[in-house]
Amino acid sequence: MNRDLGFRDFGVDVLVKLGGSLLADFDRARALGETLSELATTHRVLVFPGGGPIDNYIEMVDRVLRFPADVHHQLCARAQDQTGLMFSTLCPGSRVFRRPVEVPSVLAEGRVAIMLPMEQIIGLDVFERSWTTTSDSTAAWFARFFGARRFAIRGLRNIHVRSCAKPSRPRLAL
Repeated sequence: MNRDLGFRDFGVDVLVKLGGSLLADFDRARALGETLSELATTHRVLVFPGGGPIDNYIEMVDRVLRFPADVHHQLCARAQDQTGLMFSTLCPGSRVFRRPVEVPSVLAEGRVAIMLPMEQIIGLDVFERSWTTTSDSTAAWFARFFGARRFAIRGLRNIHVRSCAKPSRPRLAL
């Protein structure tokens, strides 16, 4: 968000979207957790979890049962909470949060803030209930919401990092 327009700055340096597939390899997930905890001593780090194996199971069952879109949406959001909780056990000193108001204090303590996003995904109701909405696109939306300076997507095999800086635009005089 833009501080110049009166929006809050949550102080997030980097939002890392954790691919839930990473939990298939506990050693790599633990190594990432330790790396992020070390990074949090000098940078303000927020982790946004994907749905992982639980989400994959939901999608498999959905192909048979054909859940209503709203039910599917809620199930997948809950899977993201489960992935976040699991990852928090592999990320020393991290703290989970559910509400944005909790973020500044977690980051001020030098901890990795791990979002349990279900309440916000359902409560804000800004995401389509469709197959085009992914945890990657949802994470990108939250990176913008939290004003993250960088956005990284971390899966089992790779990592992609992008700056969240927007090109400056001339101000309009009214």
